[in-house]
Amino acid sequence: MEDDEGGLGRGVALGGALGATIVDEVELEFSVTRMHHERSVAISWEGDVTTYVARVVYRSGGAGSSVRWFAGAGGGYYSYGGTISETTFPSASSGPVVDRFDYSFSGLVYETGGGLEFAAGGKAFVRPELWATIPRGERTAGGRTPEPPFLVIRGAVVAGLRF
Repeated sequence: MEDDEGGLGRGVALGGALGATIVDEVELEFSVTRMHHERSVAISWEGDVTTYVARVVYRSGGAGSSVRWFAGAGGGYYSYGGTISETTFPSASSGPVVDRFDYSFSGLVYETGGGLEFAAGGKAFVRPELWATIPRGERTAGGRTPEPPFLVIRGAVVAGLRF
């Protein structure tokens, strides 16, 4: 996860999606993803971002193809909550002082990405995919929070079924 000044840390994302074919190779998908991130240094960032995204996805080839590439884009809503911890040493003889504060924001999110889809027998498929998610929002807490827009790069291997 990145803001305009650098990395806010890495984390694990979990999510799910539902999709339906609109016409031929075009699908509409709705996804929900939650990611926890953490970066532990003198100024530490930790938080959770949850996205709710509707996206239009184009898949190459026909329904019987064993390998198809896909690409998509969409938008939706996100919510974010986090904690910043800043460790300082007021003097050479004193111990560290840790200043912590919580913050949150929410707003519009944009997403684009793609990958490959491999038929796995019957209605099953496996698809390695890569998505770039850009949450928008307003900076809060006197400029001491991460500065939206963020950039969340998310890679996944997805297993699914088509009905």
